[in-house]
Amino acid sequence: MSEAISVEAGEHDPGLSLGHLKSTVKHGSIYALGMVLAKLVGFLMIPIYTHYLTPADYGILELLSMTVDIIAYLTGLGLTWAVIRYYYYYDDPEDKKAVVSTAAVLLVLLFGVSSALALPFASKIASLILGDPQYAHLVRLALLMLFVFAFLEIPLVFLRAKQDSVRFVILSLVRFTTALVLNILFLVVLGFGVSGVLYSTIISSALVGTYLMVSTLRETGIRFSPVIMKQLARYGTPLIAAEIGSFVLHYSDRYFLRVFDSLAAVGLYSLAYKLAFLMALFIANPFSQIWIPKVLEIERSEPERARPILRNIITHYNVVLVTAGLAVSLFAREVLMVMANSEFWAAAETVPLLCLGILFFGYRQISHVGPSIRERTDLIAAGVIVATVVVIGLNFLLIPRWGPFGAAMATATAFASEFIVVMLLSSRVYPLGYPIARLLRPLLFAIVVYALVEMSLPVEVSLLTALAIKSLGLVAFGLAVVTWEGLLPSLRTAGSEALSDVRRSLRRGG
Repeated sequence: MSEAISVEAGEHDPGLSLGHLKSTVKHGSIYALGMVLAKLVGFLMIPIYTHYLTPADYGILELLSMTVDIIAYLTGLGLTWAVIRYYYYYDDPEDKKAVVSTAAVLLVLLFGVSSALALPFASKIASLILGDPQYAHLVRLALLMLFVFAFLEIPLVFLRAKQDSVRFVILSLVRFTTALVLNILFLVVLGFGVSGVLYSTIISSALVGTYLMVSTLRETGIRFSPVIMKQLARYGTPLIAAEIGSFVLHYSDRYFLRVFDSLAAVGLYSLAYKLAFLMALFIANPFSQIWIPKVLEIERSEPERARPILRNIITHYNVVLVTAGLAVSLFAREVLMVMANSEFWAAAETVPLLCLGILFFGYRQISHVGPSIRERTDLIAAGVIVATVVVIGLNFLLIPRWGPFGAAMATATAFASEFIVVMLLSSRVYPLGYPIARLLRPLLFAIVVYALVEMSLPVEVSLLTALAIKSLGLVAFGLAVVTWEGLLPSLRTAGSEALSDVRRSLRRGG
């Protein structure tokens, strides 16, 4: 017991991991800023889309996008995961360059062959996916889009591996902004409809992808290593199942709701899911962009101190993620009251449970530490497969009885089961020494605070009074949990220094 206390206390030594913590906060903040700006660009397109596209057009775009994603998962060999792992596997800079170049050439070949093989079947694919062979031309454009994406994927992963977050964000925003301008041209001026959206995506991605691929190969050289190709394929192939399983985890419940409930239930649930997913959008996803590169860097450069450093970063991340989940859960109803008609307010009822699910989705990064270090991606695939079975089974059992609330229960249980399975398997290959009970204690505290705040609200309460009471509850939770976890000094120092670094990086463009 005394040893455990001393280890945990030692992890809060400001000299132990402040540099790594500050770097994680800095890059995570830059990625988060990029995601906010990208969403703003997308928000600017809403009036154009709603005016020049029909709901059926939206459906076509969604189905084509999902089809491209599935083909990419099946043929991409998990290369985007594998590049980061083997970039940190080698010490020789020439070997690192060979990893990137081999993956870039391989992905272009894989996506190119996949697109070429599917092109003759465009009419059949259109009939199967869209219900009408007349959309074959849209399928062909989607396949061209898949091929173009091959020029983006590995160069962007290369920027992540180098922890060049500023350049990653700038180029991503250039791509999104170019697409916005082209959408206006093709939709508003030329009236191309769905084809116009696909054209704008293809052109903007081709422009940025060509620049990225040329600059990447100029830096790495054009080389192809069969040995490295085998390593990348061995590492990434198990993740095909993981990526497809993740697709099912996130989207299968909508289908069950449509079959067993109603389209209105699908709409309410989708809105609630979008609110809960703000946790992932602004916290978990930016963290995931830097986390595994940081894990591999720390394990490579400081193997004896790696575990306590990683535990320290995890503790900080956990507090931020749980606080974000509590905030979304508390204010969901007020947000909907301000932004939506009263018929949508019922969506708030499932937000807290969905936030619990997204929290465990955010914990996914923690459970990936061992598999990433030990090159055991089969453990990640095993967890996703278990969660996929769980979510499909629970969707069958719970949605016919409880509708959206049942879907939220299935989602939360599935993501929790994935995390627990992968975490337990991970501890066998790389004991991180971070007890699940310690990870969950801020969550349990947040549940108590949420219940107390909700019970303290009067039956008839004004919007301003509700906002005030909930804000006090959230602030009290934040101060209490930061003090309880002993994070106040490091958060204050790392946060201020990281924000200064972000400002300096943005001023000099990376």
